[in-house]
Amino acid sequence: MPKLSIVIPNYNGGENLKRSIESCKTIQITEDNYEILIVDNKSTDNSVNIVTEMKKKIPNIRLIENEKNLGRIQNWNVGIEKADGDYLIFLFANDLINEKNNVHKVIEKLDSDKT
Repeated sequence: MPKLSIVIPNYNGGENLKRSIESCKTIQITEDNYEILIVDNKSTDNSVNIVTEMKKKIPNIRLIENEKNLGRIQNWNVGIEKADGDYLIFLFANDLINEKNNVHKVIEKLDSDKT
């Protein structure tokens, strides 16, 4: 089970989605300790194709395709329900992660806090 789930809710995110996924690779934890979960809300653009292609290069991507558009909040809830990590962060299709986010330090702190 991964330590961290990065949930990216998506609706027609296209190229922004691609950049968001690529930015996840800057996290300073090993790939087997995090998953990138894309929850697609029945996009009508090329989002699903982009994620499918990226899965070939980034094995820890999972794609959930909703059968219909559930609306924003319900789509987020699907991400929460499907995430396997001990910890969860949301990253939206136009957001980026960089090393300065110190995600690994937050995880270390959470792991060490016994309260």
